[in-house]
Amino acid sequence: MNTGGVARDGAQGWRWLGWLILPAASLVPEFAGGEAGPVRLAATLTLLLATALLSYLVLHAVREGRRGHRFLLLWASAGAAALLVAGVIEFGGLWGAAGPVSGRASVSAVAATVAVAARWTLTSGLVAAAVTAWLAPWQPQATAGAPRYLRIGVAATLLLATIWSAGNLARATAMAGVSDKPAPAVQAPTAPASVPSADPSDPPLPRNARPDRAFAGRCAESAVRVTYQGMDAAAGGRYALIAAVNEGAEPCVLKGFPDVAFADLLGNNVRVKLSRGGSSNGQKPAPKPVRLQPGGVAHAELSWRADAGAYDREVNTILIAGWAGAERTGYGGNFQVKNGTAVQVSPWLAGEV
Repeated sequence: MNTGGVARDGAQGWRWLGWLILPAASLVPEFAGGEAGPVRLAATLTLLLATALLSYLVLHAVREGRRGHRFLLLWASAGAAALLVAGVIEFGGLWGAAGPVSGRASVSAVAATVAVAARWTLTSGLVAAAVTAWLAPWQPQATAGAPRYLRIGVAATLLLATIWSAGNLARATAMAGVSDKPAPAVQAPTAPASVPSADPSDPPLPRNARPDRAFAGRCAESAVRVTYQGMDAAAGGRYALIAAVNEGAEPCVLKGFPDVAFADLLGNNVRVKLSRGGSSNGQKPAPKPVRLQPGGVAHAELSWRADAGAYDREVNTILIAGWAGAERTGYGGNFQVKNGTAVQVSPWLAGEV
């Protein structure tokens, strides 16, 4: 008989709070802190439901006297729930990106999933599992002696709610990676783009054929305007500035490098030697996520040596986008760039220049 246990639980009714410790850990912002808007809400709800389901099953299956077993199973449950949520976020964003999913992108998504889940499991998940194993009674007072079918019904309800929430999370993450048609440029081009005099035979694609992997919280094209801000020159060097403004209602993130392509007077590709990481001051800043509040501005820099001669096929148009895979916008100008020119592009940097 378990009369003593039930009596003790009645005398220490506060111990039923132990059943809520592990699900409550999902509210710690560190797990979904890099997300924004619907993705963050869906991630938090999915983690809460998954941990509630698994801790409910463990606490009913393992008696209070076997706290070591309880702790290990609860900790494993925390890790499983974290893997589920992190995996949905990573692969949802991957599948929401334009273009086919490469093997390298899949491996990167798996690595990111494990890293995020492990960090949460070894911190909040570990503490919550330990407190739950120590505090929670064998079963809550309200369900002492409850029929088995009632406990099965609760578990089934939690399972269905977890599946539903994970589906919403996948949709929200995929939507965050889907590119919408870009809004008009913030600033007019410094010179009008030339109209091709003949049908181009090798035009740059409207979008880069090798898109960057999407991630949760990335700015949507409809929310961010990316513009060419002009060019400066000094001692044969050329320096151009690209700006991005968040005109959406929610914060969002730019990460990595802008997408850049070049075309000549007829609209044909001019293939430069593009390298990532350089800036006009000779530094090579590492790419970091740039969080843009509504109205916030980020910038990136291009630099090259003017090496186009009088008889070279020169660049007449620069095409830019916030990232590879977003739709490019063209701006005309005299860039003195030809096939093979070495052009450096910096990562997105916070603020205006």
